[in-house]
Amino acid sequence: MNRNDMVGYLLLNQRNKQNNRAYWDCTCTLCGNNKNIREDTLQSGKRVSCGCYQKSKECSEKRKLSAQIEDLTGRVYHELTVLHISDKRVGKKIMWTCLCSCGQIVDVWSANLKNGNTKTCGNYENHRKEKLQKVWEQTLDNLSGKIYGDWLVKHRDGTTKPTRWICVCQKCGTIKSVLGSSLKNGTSTSCGCSKHNPSLTGKRIGKWLVGKRSKRKRPNGRYCTTYLCLCDCGTERYVDESRLINGTSLGCGCVKSSANTYIKSVLDNCNIKNTTEYKYDDLKGPGNKPLRFDFAILDENNNVVCLIEYQGAQHFVEQDFGKIQRKITDPLKREYCKKNHIKLYEIKYTDNIDASLDKIITHITC
Repeated sequence: MNRNDMVGYLLLNQRNKQNNRAYWDCTCTLCGNNKNIREDTLQSGKRVSCGCYQKSKECSEKRKLSAQIEDLTGRVYHELTVLHISDKRVGKKIMWTCLCSCGQIVDVWSANLKNGNTKTCGNYENHRKEKLQKVWEQTLDNLSGKIYGDWLVKHRDGTTKPTRWICVCQKCGTIKSVLGSSLKNGTSTSCGCSKHNPSLTGKRIGKWLVGKRSKRKRPNGRYCTTYLCLCDCGTERYVDESRLINGTSLGCGCVKSSANTYIKSVLDNCNIKNTTEYKYDDLKGPGNKPLRFDFAILDENNNVVCLIEYQGAQHFVEQDFGKIQRKITDPLKREYCKKNHIKLYEIKYTDNIDASLDKIITHITC
């Protein structure tokens, strides 16, 4: 081998030695690159270029092979949709990346796609559930909007087996998941509120005419049963069931208003000088608000002779309504009158108003 000789596509430029081996500095006529190549590989014919010839040969073979491959992109085989050719190979077998109907991505041989050996991603449970769901939905009776006893069916709760439905009790508003079979055969007709708490709808309690039953969410997050009640004076209001049952709510409050009106008329007819909603600047309650007395009896110089308070049921009966009056404001008023030597008369809602006023007027005038 001499200088300027050609070996394949390599032009020999200069012979040199490295590590006791003979090398030739060669120029590749295909791409123009210079490379130092061992002499023995040139003599044996293993090297005919800098390496670009082998790469171009492989690329051409790949292009030739890909031209022979049938493009399956976009085709659907059972549950699999072909996305693109996969980079994976098993020998010379071509694999395709596919999207399964359950959402899984899987690589499948083209032969298995065509002959039907592979129909899904292989996740049997997912496809079994999906198939059962479709069959179940096709054969399922739609109970939405139907009424069974006190239950109003809203929608299915999502479980496949057994079938359950979200229902609302029309009496108390309770929401519950009920078996579809229990609704159809009549074994479940309500949440059970009718058995434990018979409905008060249509009854008269005090001045209330009790109407429709419903549920109300309290500020503490708990729910309570309420009724839409109509008072004799025409006022409509939602009242807690417990207050109607124990008798702590007998009306909208018009009873007290009418009682105050009556007391005012009696005092005026007796020519007793008086004023309503009387307050003292140094008597404050919660929130720094002034506390007011129902009536103040005045003398000729507008000085207070005595004070009168008409006390409704909320001032005596232990319940949530009226708790502030019982625990805070009523004791403050009594203590203030005692400290300032002011006579305070209290007329209880169960007292005879005429008899109580007779005693008060007698004490004032005598």
